[in-house]
Amino acid sequence: MTKSFILKSLSWTSYSFGVITMSTSKPMDILNQAREKRVLIRLRGNRRMRGILKNYDIHLNLTLENAEEIAQEGAAKLGDVIVRGDNVIMISPPPK
Repeated sequence: MTKSFILKSLSWTSYSFGVITMSTSKPMDILNQAREKRVLIRLRGNRRMRGILKNYDIHLNLTLENAEEIAQEGAAKLGDVIVRGDNVIMISPPPK
């Protein structure tokens, strides 16, 4: 079995090694499943935001609907926003 065949086969299935399960979902697949759902985003500068993920691109530029910036004082409603991908540290999709 060649190395390229092994890598190709990993993209279609999941493998289980003992207690650890390795999923081979691609990050963009996970984001695509999170579209039209509420996501939590961590940004540079220790900022957090949540909103309904409407769209994204390969640079992680995000369009959020009904966005809120979350701080210790509470949440500030922002409405519809575009988040530049350079600022994104983490995107947490909704639980399954």
